Amino acid sequence: MGPKDLPKDILAKVNDAVKTAMADPASDRNWKRRACKFGGAQSPDEFAAFVKAELAKYQRLVKELNVRATSRARNRSAERRRCRLPPSR
Repeated sequence: MGPKDLPKDILAKVNDAVKTAMADPASDRNWKRRACKFGGAQSPDEFAAFVKAELAKYQRLVKELNVRATSRARNRSAERRRCRLPPSR
């Protein structure tokens, strides 16, 4: 991922570097150790399509399940009460 107006030549260099890094067996072991699965090398256009599809999927789920965000401050206050943490400054 990068800025919307990232020049194509820079995007290609970054994409090549990521593919090279992900092809390294040490990198593969590192991901597996963290229980992560690499989906395979993708072109920038393929990755953009993947992200777009994932976003649509999760937007639909959020709407169907009526998921609502809560205030981070309120969550932190409740956590402090549960854990008896000192108040933040």
